[in-house]
Amino acid sequence: MHPVIERFGKSVVIVDGGMGTLLQANGLMGGELPELWNLTHPEVLLKIQSDYVNAGCDILTANMFGANRLKLAARRRWRSTSAPPASF
Repeated sequence: MHPVIERFGKSVVIVDGGMGTLLQANGLMGGELPELWNLTHPEVLLKIQSDYVNAGCDILTANMFGANRLKLAARRRWRSTSAPPASF
């Protein structure tokens, strides 16, 4: 079992947070999709996650809270080589 999982219930496990706030502090403008910054500004995401690790964070989450076809299609950003499923 992973050492962090073994600590659950026995000691404090620190998880990252505030990704949206930190992206805004690094230039994300209102109306921009934070998930697209994974592709357009990877150096910013790497710096934020590195800062969390250096601060003692045990668990990092992915910046993809709203990364789905519906949200991206609504912003005319979805690119695919195949058509989305009929339910979309």
